[in-house]
Amino acid sequence: MASFKEEVSEHISAVYQTAADEIKNWVSALREVWPLVFLLILALAILIWFAKPAPPNKVLMATGTGGSYKVLGEKYKTYFEKKGIELELVETHGSKENLQHLIDRKDPIQAALVQGGMIAVDNLSGVESLGSVDYEPFWMFYRKNAFNESIHVSDRDIAKLKINIGPVGSGTRTQALGIFKLNGLKSDAPNLLSLGNAEGVSALERGEIDAVILVDGFD
Repeated sequence: MASFKEEVSEHISAVYQTAADEIKNWVSALREVWPLVFLLILALAILIWFAKPAPPNKVLMATGTGGSYKVLGEKYKTYFEKKGIELELVETHGSKENLQHLIDRKDPIQAALVQGGMIAVDNLSGVESLGSVDYEPFWMFYRKNAFNESIHVSDRDIAKLKINIGPVGSGTRTQALGIFKLNGLKSDAPNLLSLGNAEGVSALERGEIDAVILVDGFD
């Protein structure tokens, strides 16, 4: 019996010694290669980050000073809040300015609402469209007593009126000037004003101007 116990004890001792030797060898090897292992893990982490970075928890989005862009921006803000993302809306003069924010790679604004037809392909490196979100007709309202069709022989006479075509940097102004140019009309006439949409509508209602051009949603 004593001989059996001694054999078991010796066997356990041998196993323990072997395991201890293996652990020492692994620890010794790890001491030698740990800088390499650390660098490999770091490189892998950087690769994963650049290949698929984590989405931000705060996004700056350019909208406008009023109209459908402001309304849509508020809807997006409410939606993203439910997802735990803070959407900060940045007021601008409109589509043209919004597009410039996106083109500038150093600009902190990451998203914007822009009118269709505003995009110049040669200036859009790194800018992507997520699709259409609304329809924005080109509207023109004028005071009836300022433009009488029985008196004015040509529709082009309406361009002589005191018209608000939107502020510099807005999509409304860009589209209006484009239409004027296509019809051979001057785009730098003193009768063309630069009020915002809401200001232009109010001025038209008060009779301070003759007409207003808007590019905005139906609502």
